[in-house]
Amino acid sequence: MGRSNTYIVYGLDRCPFCREVVELLDSLGYDYEYFELSNDPEFLAEAKRFHKHRTVPIVMKLGGEDSIARFIGGCDDLKREIND
Repeated sequence: MGRSNTYIVYGLDRCPFCREVVELLDSLGYDYEYFELSNDPEFLAEAKRFHKHRTVPIVMKLGGEDSIARFIGGCDDLKREIND
């Protein structure tokens, strides 16, 4: 799939919304990198602070030739993004 549908997902194994995001991206055939952060709580806390997003998953979309990551949000935000 092209760069227009490439995502980065930070999540936790025990999170049902994280699994839902992965299943959605898989079903659409979109490229993504999933980072399971159960063993890296410091990085997860920093990502939450940086994006001002208190929950997981944290979803970002890579865009354009420069592949700059644009913050999407969580599971519901991704669904809205895809349906727009």
